[in-house]
Amino acid sequence: MGLHIENLRKEFGKLVAVKDLSLKVETGEFVSLLGPSGCGKSTTLNMIAGLLYPTSGSIFIDDVLVNELPPRDRKIGLVFQNYAVFNHMTVHDNLAFGLKIRKTPKNEIDKRIKEVAEFLRIGDVLDKRAGGLRLDQLQRVAIGRSMIVKPSLFLLDEPLSNLDAALRAVMRVELKKMQKELKQTVVYVTHDQLEAMTMSERIAVMNKGELQQYDTPSVIYNHPKNQFVANFIGSPSMNFIDCSFAEKDGKAFLDAGVFSLDITEFHEIVKAQATSSELILAIRPEDVKIMNQPSMDEAIETSVYMVEPIGVKTIVTMPIGNRMFKALAAGGFRAAIGDRKWIAFQRPKVHIIDKKTGSVVV
Repeated sequence: MGLHIENLRKEFGKLVAVKDLSLKVETGEFVSLLGPSGCGKSTTLNMIAGLLYPTSGSIFIDDVLVNELPPRDRKIGLVFQNYAVFNHMTVHDNLAFGLKIRKTPKNEIDKRIKEVAEFLRIGDVLDKRAGGLRLDQLQRVAIGRSMIVKPSLFLLDEPLSNLDAALRAVMRVELKKMQKELKQTVVYVTHDQLEAMTMSERIAVMNKGELQQYDTPSVIYNHPKNQFVANFIGSPSMNFIDCSFAEKDGKAFLDAGVFSLDITEFHEIVKAQATSSELILAIRPEDVKIMNQPSMDEAIETSVYMVEPIGVKTIVTMPIGNRMFKALAAGGFRAAIGDRKWIAFQRPKVHIIDKKTGSVVV
């Protein structure tokens, strides 16, 4: 097994930065720790690396308890946001540094440097000082410094955040390709959901030090466990409308005031799991259909508030009661502000959330 964390906790005085976190990362798996600033993801990574000691809990790397081991004895490779290379040294000497500390024979150092430089395509800059490199080259050097010591576990803390958008897109592909080819176990910290969704086998979504959901990108996107995950994942973010649960003539409804939605098929689930009649209807913008006429049952009348073309898609904002509601239309969608429209939901994509607990009921 690559990494196993059990009830990991870190307190800074009265602040609990990480609250009893448990998760497993399998050998060769790419897992992202995802969440907003201050959610505890970097603190977790630093505890795994040995840069911070946990208040309580256990960290196992390759089934070995490493809580008391210093970083150099944990078989990890660590890449920081600022890359942490020696700018005054050549790329060759940066790559050799970790091996020299481990007293690796010179012929083995030269062999590994050649292999890593070829793999990362930095062979042409081995004699250059790191301080004169481009950002993408610096990142490759930082990865190479960690890779060359053959770690059991790669830890990456926001390594793409200093790059521009175009270069980030390129490096996402290269990082994932490298991880697959090396079959390397990776724990990747990011606040960028696009990075996490495109690169990871599994994502640990965190908020306020607590694990919210740990699953594949597909499950997290399509079946969020709570309102935080539903809101944090997806762009544009999910729509939420306050509703109350109502029953009439043997049927069940979500009553939003300006419209009601028949949820008789979920009647028993809602009755059994919701803590009260206060619920939230949630649906992603791409699961909302915009119509010029009310051609479907339960079509909701509204009007166009804003149209935002974004290439192949168009974001359309419309008022529903006292809330602004977003739908994702085709790139060729055209409408003027104030145009009368109707919307309908893709029923299998509707989520029902318990307003008091924030948990997804359906």
